[in-house]
Amino acid sequence: MSGDGTSTAQVPTPAPEPAPREDRRTTPTAPAAPAAPAAPTQAKAADLLPRVPPRRAFAALARELARRPLLCVACVVGLLCDALVALVPPIGIGVVVDVVLGQRTRGGLALGVGLLGGAAVVAALTAYASASLSVRLTEPALARLRERAFTAALDGDAALVERVGSGDVVARLTDDVDRLSDAASGTLTSFVSAALTIVLTFGGLATLDWRFAPVALLVVPIQVIALRWYLRTSSPVYAAARIAESTRTQRLLTAVHGAVANRALRRERLALAEVAEASAAARDVEYGAVRLGTRFSGRLNVAEFAGLAAILAIGFLLVRDDTISVGAATTAALFFSRLFDPVNTVLGLFDTVQQAASSLTRVVGLASLGGPNENPDEKQGTDAVAAVPAGVPVGVVLAGVHARHGPHREALRGIDLRIRPGERVAVVGPSGAGKSTLARLVAGFLAPTDGSVTLTGADGRAADSARVLLLEQRGHLFAGSLAEDLRLVAPDADDERLRAALGLAGLDLDRPAFAAGLDTRLGPGGAPVTAADAQHIALARLALAAPGLAILDEAGADAGSAAAARLEAAVDRVLAGRTALVVAHRLSQAVAADRVVLLSDGAIRATGTHAELLAGDETYAALWRAWSG
Repeated sequence: MSGDGTSTAQVPTPAPEPAPREDRRTTPTAPAAPAAPAAPTQAKAADLLPRVPPRRAFAALARELARRPLLCVACVVGLLCDALVALVPPIGIGVVVDVVLGQRTRGGLALGVGLLGGAAVVAALTAYASASLSVRLTEPALARLRERAFTAALDGDAALVERVGSGDVVARLTDDVDRLSDAASGTLTSFVSAALTIVLTFGGLATLDWRFAPVALLVVPIQVIALRWYLRTSSPVYAAARIAESTRTQRLLTAVHGAVANRALRRERLALAEVAEASAAARDVEYGAVRLGTRFSGRLNVAEFAGLAAILAIGFLLVRDDTISVGAATTAALFFSRLFDPVNTVLGLFDTVQQAASSLTRVVGLASLGGPNENPDEKQGTDAVAAVPAGVPVGVVLAGVHARHGPHREALRGIDLRIRPGERVAVVGPSGAGKSTLARLVAGFLAPTDGSVTLTGADGRAADSARVLLLEQRGHLFAGSLAEDLRLVAPDADDERLRAALGLAGLDLDRPAFAAGLDTRLGPGGAPVTAADAQHIALARLALAAPGLAILDEAGADAGSAAAARLEAAVDRVLAGRTALVVAHRLSQAVAADRVVLLSDGAIRATGTHAELLAGDETYAALWRAWSG
């Protein structure tokens, strides 16, 4: 839903009780991670969009992967074959060593060479197959997660997204998803393959002689201690790194979007300094993470060399006692040395897994803004009546509604209001009275802190859902042709229907700016469209969308006096027969309304027709005199 344009999302109607709104209003945000010492400018985690617990995040990813079960099985089989093939070269080398020492016949040389050559060919095939299969499995799953997160950012709690800013959203949809993609394409295959290799290698050591296996296990305590230290130390650092990246992205977007204003106010250097400060904070946190990884690798090296020395020692003793051959001892040493890479891969990949897990909790957290149902294939049950078809007017009932801006400022208090289907209600009042808050609350952009907002059908009963469209002060134009812009809300509309909607909205296509007609390009590099033109186009979208409830928040306020009358006439035509809530900047819009609601200090002061309020309420009369005079 766009804050500066129109929204045509199907808005589910909240139940009359305030409880269903509670989940959305109190979506938990991530706990504040301990900040790295070198990053004093990080945003607090509590100020960002929500994250989910790792278990819930991995469950969401597992559900996506499970959608292709045969491919999952094929990946596991491929990785198992890859791990088995890795055991063959040490066996072949051991056979060759025994041949050289005369402990095998010369025919064993052909066997050893054949094992080495065959393993090289098969390893190449299995590595290619496992990598290819894992990419085919994971990339579509991540793409679906990204789509869900992007959809949730558009259709979820718009107030939360606007309060946080677009930087965190962009960081989650780009940096975090890219980190997940990199981890999935390399880490998943490497991690599983390494784990299988470790298990099979220990089995191979035990097959050579059972005493090799417990000796090899002596390194495990050193590795476990190193891993526990690393996980405990690195987890807050990586959480802080993701927050720092979001802060940096937000600073960059703010600087780019405000470039013209920064230049006009001569604050370009200050904007650059803010970006540099956020970038330095993100860099310093990353440096800290790299230092942690280096120390972790050093501790793993200690375990490796201690373990290899123990294997060589037990091998020497077994060969001396003629328990095993030199070739078998060589194979055991090679088995253990080949454990270095998979063990380091498993332990070292905890670094990548930590970062990927942090990113996954953020992406799934963004997707959770779309509601508690994270699986789009699962349908939620409802006790409400059927959805209202497009174009059928609906009513609205606000009961005991309170809304806050921040913890201390109450924007609306005790609002009780019923708008009947087909009725046009104008909301007026002084600046700061809560008019825009009321409009955005009815549109579903905001959740009440108390009370309920319910859509109703023609029979007065609660409606499950209906198309609700909010048109704000500045109509947003999407890049592309005029026809493409209009078809965003009516994909099947033909050119004749588009022209009819533009005519109803009062846009003159005979002007030079629209010489190309419906093919006129909008957006950067397109036609020189005025603010009034943008509002006429937004009205045409409203007409095409045929909402059950139209909400206009000071639409037309930016139009000059010459264009205001034409725009108001277009509003009258487009809203004819529709349920409408109009936040009136120009009080002439209140005259045309069926009913006027006067807000003052967040509460309804009076309600009635224009004539009734003009005669019976001095505050409204004063507003009218100030505007008309």
